[in-house]
Amino acid sequence: MNLSAKKRFMKELLQGIVNYTVDDLISFFLEDSPLSFLRAPAGYGKTACALAYLITESFAGNRGAIFFRTRAEVNQALRLLSRMISNLPRKTIDHLSVIPLVGKDFYCRYPPEKKSLVKWWCKIIHCNFLSRYRSQELMDLLSQNVYDSLKKYYNIARDLDLCPYYVYQRLSENADIVLTTHPYIIRQSFLNRIGERSIIIIDEAHNLLKSITVKISEREYAQGESLERTMHNQNIDQDRFLATLFYQRREKDLLILARYLKFQEEEGTIISERSHLIKIVPPIQIIDRLLSRSKVILMSSTLYPISLYKTLFANKRPVREHIIKGFIRSTSRRKLAILKSGITSKFNERGDKTFWRYTSIIKKIYDSIKENIIVFAPSKNFAEKLAKYIGAPILLEEPNRLMESLGISDLKDVPIIISVARSKLAEGIDLSYKGFTPRVLLVIGLPFPKITQEDRIIIQFYSKIYNIKEPLLRKSLSLSSMFSALIQTIGRIGRKKKVLLLSLTIEFLTLI
Repeated sequence: MNLSAKKRFMKELLQGIVNYTVDDLISFFLEDSPLSFLRAPAGYGKTACALAYLITESFAGNRGAIFFRTRAEVNQALRLLSRMISNLPRKTIDHLSVIPLVGKDFYCRYPPEKKSLVKWWCKIIHCNFLSRYRSQELMDLLSQNVYDSLKKYYNIARDLDLCPYYVYQRLSENADIVLTTHPYIIRQSFLNRIGERSIIIIDEAHNLLKSITVKISEREYAQGESLERTMHNQNIDQDRFLATLFYQRREKDLLILARYLKFQEEEGTIISERSHLIKIVPPIQIIDRLLSRSKVILMSSTLYPISLYKTLFANKRPVREHIIKGFIRSTSRRKLAILKSGITSKFNERGDKTFWRYTSIIKKIYDSIKENIIVFAPSKNFAEKLAKYIGAPILLEEPNRLMESLGISDLKDVPIIISVARSKLAEGIDLSYKGFTPRVLLVIGLPFPKITQEDRIIIQFYSKIYNIKEPLLRKSLSLSSMFSALIQTIGRIGRKKKVLLLSLTIEFLTLI
């Protein structure tokens, strides 16, 4: 398949998936470069084009993998792949194998209550399915179908009396396309499981700026070390000792030892942070191990500032970059509007006058449109003050908890809700409740992060290995984190229903 044929094939795959021209993205993916960065607005079609590219290259014998931030994003990718392939003639896709790899906590048939035990759970409970990971029938099914959800992959393996986790681990090595999550690219042992790959695509690559693989308190580390010595003194192997603690109902010791062993086995450089130990894998270490065998593409709507990513991920290597202007894009379901209110959310101007002005404008918007509004503030403290002035409730987690606390049965009865960027609500909890979703989202201020002690330690570590001054690195990381939080928050609405997105601060104008 020559270049022109690949472009035509990608366009065919994207029909009905992306309803606008993405020729620039198609050309970007098909260009040959060892390391590439793609920055495009949220909703531009990056993920769909990446999947179409992997399908296209698989027919040329180039096996690929794409790494997502969350399991939910893997699920969404399966839906997209399934829709793309349904557009093609049956004979075209025969023997195309797609394997989704996610955590053992999802694929385990009998998962433990405590997730920290999942690594050893099979042997602790002597699971009968531990060795059931070979099935020609499953291989035949997977070569003929791309299923549209992780649940279906789980059910197919379960119904064939197999262990879903181990069977997909085994089959992934020879799959044409692997869909998985970031831990599989951070940990070398995980990466080895997917076999040789010609193409590696990392979605939401900004989340790899700080790849902390494990964290443990110094106290638990010392307790775990003591338990490990006991295990060695008694000449008992690890699995058997863990099982003994389990059956003796020594739950506390079991969990401490499990966390200690996980810390010992995880990759990364150990850094001490007050009373904790963390392990971190610098971005360049991730890229170094990939470039030795694959074409690597990093993509995100928030690769900003781009110079930061070039430094931390490429470290003087040549990079092909493709930047599509803008960070936030109006779509058929999401309309963006900017209000030049003249109000700023700067910390030194957060007095009564500022909050009263915010209150007045928000209430005027509601009185004008009579639509439920959700307001995202830059911090919890800001949200609490604003909620007090407006007389509105704060929602940070599941909507049903707010319903219970207010003694109401319908979210429609709450005209204005206040939330916070980086809250669980902003990061992924479904905004809808009994089919109802607020149709107007207001973004107030820019959600710059609070620099924690952990952040300072990591900045010191990066400063040494990359030879960058700490103040410059701190400023760049803070700016990058703010962009990520802002765009993630905006992406929480407009998925199923048409909505209006508004910004009330003058700082926001500089982003568009």
